Amino acid sequence: MTLAFAFLLACTPDSITITFSATPVPLALEKLSQATGHKLQASANFRDNVILARLKNAPIQPTLNHLAESLTAKWENKPDGTLLLITDTTAIALNKAQQEQESREKLAGSFQYLDKRLAQMPMELDAKFARKHKLRVEQDEKRRQIAKENNDFANMFVFTGVQEETPGWRAAAKLVKLIGSDQLLKMPNNATQVWAEAPTKMQSAFPSTARTILAQYRRELGVFNPNANPSRIKLFAKRWEVGGAFNIAITAYDPLDTKIDHQYIRLNNDSDQMKIPYNQRAKPEGDSKELPMTINAVALEAREALTTSPKMPKVQEQLAKWRLRILDPIAFEPTQWHLSASLIAMAESLDRNLIGTVDDYISSRYWAEAPEKPTQFLLTRRHLKEASDGFIVAHPANDLNMISREQARALLSKSYTNGGISVDDAAAWIGNSSSKYPSV
Repeated sequence: MTLAFAFLLACTPDSITITFSATPVPLALEKLSQATGHKLQASANFRDNVILARLKNAPIQPTLNHLAESLTAKWENKPDGTLLLITDTTAIALNKAQQEQESREKLAGSFQYLDKRLAQMPMELDAKFARKHKLRVEQDEKRRQIAKENNDFANMFVFTGVQEETPGWRAAAKLVKLIGSDQLLKMPNNATQVWAEAPTKMQSAFPSTARTILAQYRRELGVFNPNANPSRIKLFAKRWEVGGAFNIAITAYDPLDTKIDHQYIRLNNDSDQMKIPYNQRAKPEGDSKELPMTINAVALEAREALTTSPKMPKVQEQLAKWRLRILDPIAFEPTQWHLSASLIAMAESLDRNLIGTVDDYISSRYWAEAPEKPTQFLLTRRHLKEASDGFIVAHPANDLNMISREQARALLSKSYTNGGISVDDAAAWIGNSSSKYPSV
């Protein structure tokens, strides 16, 4: 052992204590390099990813291992002693296999729900059923309107199931089960497939056994709407951007190609949950002695500035105050104010070591402050993993949706100057983006 190497070992700490919210990978690794005594770098493909950490006397090697795990990466030793973060193709393959299994299980759960609901209805819908359904629809619309007037979004968006008691929903449920999970799961994420009675080259024909289902759909639709005369029927399947969830829609057209019926099915294995207002859904209680998490004041202010909820006071004033920060996602990392801030607050409250990453996707339109207890938060977030060594690892289950901060700043700045996003700028943004879903 050389004297220089021995000195380096003596100067390298065994553990680190550091906290930072979502920070671009190059800058985050600079912070961790200083804290650990290791020279840490990342390959260029991680440039737009972020790292967050709340570490207190955390052992260094497990910290680095969990960081790589969260990004589906691994560390490569370079000749000069640098630890380079690179993509781990083996881990990616394992994650893909796990996601495929989870997708299959989710779709199986959705199909079980379809079977349950169909079994709760008559074999064939008649005029008496149609009259009762019309009353239920009117009652549901009144309930939704009252919720809307009271800004009660939880009840406004609750799913009552009345939409399922229609000829179209029943036909779509039977047809999608006839097509089967194997066929659906062959579809790539974000893809759409269409089945039709007279398919084009880009469409698929219904299975021959679908004729009975389509005939019953026409009969029942005639009971609900005597003027309906469907000449063509199409079924649409759209796979969600990630995972094994689908949107299914059935549309009937009259001889003039006018749409006369359209019904929708959400296949996400959560239909029963959707019938409960989201603020009333059961959550793990956690420790009854726990206090709610405290989100830092800057993050709360950012969330208020970015919401469009009319319940938020002084939204326009907050937005004006935050405009320059929102327009510069390089100087002001936008993900640090949302999930990342909540993760840091959770780890602080639980006094646990946390490291990982978050996705770029943020939706704050209907955000409203709702204090959560840290254990509740931990147990209800699928992207959080509790490791056997006590670490909490933030590891999104699906491919990260990341966008270029440089391109985003240029687009936002130009759009603000011009008073909006032009079609050409939007097209250029999509064309130049490496993200699978290049939203802003």
